[in-house]
Amino acid sequence: MATSSSTRHLLYGPEDPSVLNMQTNHISNKLMKGGTTQVFKVRRTESKTWDAVIHENVRYWLDVFGFKGVIDCGKPMKVDNELITALIERWRPETHTFHLPIGETTITLEDVQAIWGLRADGVVFTGRDYHDNFPDWTSKCRDLLGWIPDSSTETKQGGLLMTALINQTRMPLGDDLPTYVYIQRARIHALILLGGLILPDTTGCKVPFMWLNGLGDPEEVKNISWGSAALAYLYHYLCEASMDKRKELGGPMILLQLWAWERMPTLRPAFIEPKVHEPYTPCGARWRGTTQIGNAPRHSVEHYRDQLSLIRPGQFIWTPYAPFTLPDYCNDVNGCSLCETYLVCWAYVEAHEPGRVRRQFNRYQDIPQSVDRMLRNADHLGKTDRRGKKGNNWANKHQFYIGEWDMRYERFQAAQYAASMSMDIPMNPGYMAWYNRITVTYMTQPGTRATTGMNESAASLRLFVEGFQQVFHLTTEDEMDPRVRQIREIVKNVLESTNNTDVMEYPASQHQDVVMPYEPEVVPRRRGVPGVRTGGHGYTKQFRMSQPVPDYVAPEPQYQVHDPPQWYSYPAHESQSQWERPQYSPSQPEPDWHRRPYSQSQDAPQWSGARASVDSFFQNYQVVPPVQAEEEDDDEGVEEDDNIVEAHEEEDVQSICIQPRPAAEGSSRGGVGKLVSKVYKRLSSRKNKGVEPSKYTPSAYK
Repeated sequence: MATSSSTRHLLYGPEDPSVLNMQTNHISNKLMKGGTTQVFKVRRTESKTWDAVIHENVRYWLDVFGFKGVIDCGKPMKVDNELITALIERWRPETHTFHLPIGETTITLEDVQAIWGLRADGVVFTGRDYHDNFPDWTSKCRDLLGWIPDSSTETKQGGLLMTALINQTRMPLGDDLPTYVYIQRARIHALILLGGLILPDTTGCKVPFMWLNGLGDPEEVKNISWGSAALAYLYHYLCEASMDKRKELGGPMILLQLWAWERMPTLRPAFIEPKVHEPYTPCGARWRGTTQIGNAPRHSVEHYRDQLSLIRPGQFIWTPYAPFTLPDYCNDVNGCSLCETYLVCWAYVEAHEPGRVRRQFNRYQDIPQSVDRMLRNADHLGKTDRRGKKGNNWANKHQFYIGEWDMRYERFQAAQYAASMSMDIPMNPGYMAWYNRITVTYMTQPGTRATTGMNESAASLRLFVEGFQQVFHLTTEDEMDPRVRQIREIVKNVLESTNNTDVMEYPASQHQDVVMPYEPEVVPRRRGVPGVRTGGHGYTKQFRMSQPVPDYVAPEPQYQVHDPPQWYSYPAHESQSQWERPQYSPSQPEPDWHRRPYSQSQDAPQWSGARASVDSFFQNYQVVPPVQAEEEDDDEGVEEDDNIVEAHEEEDVQSICIQPRPAAEGSSRGGVGKLVSKVYKRLSSRKNKGVEPSKYTPSAYK
């Protein structure tokens, strides 16, 4: 892209990097420097399943399983990859929200249930990554699906091929078959919907075998929270794509597209027929039909990027589902979408924080006082897939987060306890001033001109608006100079005429490139006790085996807020139910460990190393200033008599920096260790000959 006449590039970073602490590796940083990003490709493979006729009895069981809303919506429209790309550029993995000019927004459990009718309340969709109660996956498919797949043509790398599942749905069924036959066919349709639309991965051709473990008992399947599973998959792929770790996307991206159409009318395509919601149907059912060909800006990342950058407060619909009459399965009666909790779906765990977007629930928006760093400390953006983890029991691995989900109604809910939103004062007066300090205001450099494609004018227009905004806040109504008052009035008229009246209520953001806080690289710790030497020069296997076993005491964490409470007990035996919910006594005071740290600048909790005061390995030693060992003047001393060498070595031992105290009772330092040490001293050719290893010196003295 060609720049303007000014060769100086303006740098626009967050004024306060305490919230967006991953800006250096974020895709928006690449966009600011290079002026463009790649277009992500979304995987979808469920299109052919809508051509097959679903038997009435099979449809009944699909409704029982919780897929009635998805089927009522029918075949969705084509995914707009350019729209998804523009939204990913605004997604922040630190907060799981989109950062728009009007504030933070996101897709929540309420949106998933209203658009697709997927149940938000219920148990998590997880389990074992291996077949249980069956010798192999083929036997389990025969029992649950009524079909034995061919391992060479119908399976691939631990999963069923999507084409094989679709072919099974095309086989006709009679009306007088046993009930289990219709349940088996319903499971096949459920696997297609999950693997192709609701929980697709980047392969785009198979469905994992492990999902069969969660579709066994129909009474348990109807209680699964499919909404939380879909949202966990969506959050996971949005986070990885925003950090530029993927080129192809999985997850329910079509759900994200419908969410954008519901809340931002400027992003909707132009349909030939007006879209009217039919009562008692999911909101996603109305987004079908033929679009107008004349809607040229569609499928253009630059167009969507400009539309998102120019959006004003009146162009975002905070409560789009209020005017519609939705069926019961699309209404969140229990308020599950208001809970601040964790979403779990097999290998993926994501944070759900509706308190940051209270206006979407028609509640007063205050300044968020916390940022969830627990998942970040648990390698949230690291290797969280299933590669190399075959045979895991994800229910046990994520038991803590599952317990948080089960107790979601008993936790602090910032969105539920907030006051109702007023049309006059929808948010805290200082919210936008705070938000402009912690967000990234510009996506591209102002004043740039594209050499190909279309021009992006949002950044330049934003710069003009902020220029007028700065002038307005530098002046007051009580200025003595009439020319200054006239300038203020001109600026005020311009901002009001361009529908930017809200910027007069808070100052402009700071235009600078902020140095992001240093984050040390996480290096896997070596085996052994921290602080205790286990190898190096002069440390042989025989010497290590002759030492007493250290009585190591685990260090206490600096922050207790991330540790489970004392009453949170894990199942002691495998016979106990893996879904057992931790018991909480109302008579006990509610612990504060679930509350996230309220300081925005707190670093990740660091674990202190071993302390010498609690390590019995060093209790028999005292540290004194080192003494330089005398060097021999010539090589003739090496050829002296062995007895003289031994006497000289004993004198050196008395002058080393670490002198042993009298051995404590029960010490295991015996004659074998002394003999091995003497043999090593005679074989040593280094200048530190005869010096035993210490804790802080890996080799020898110079």
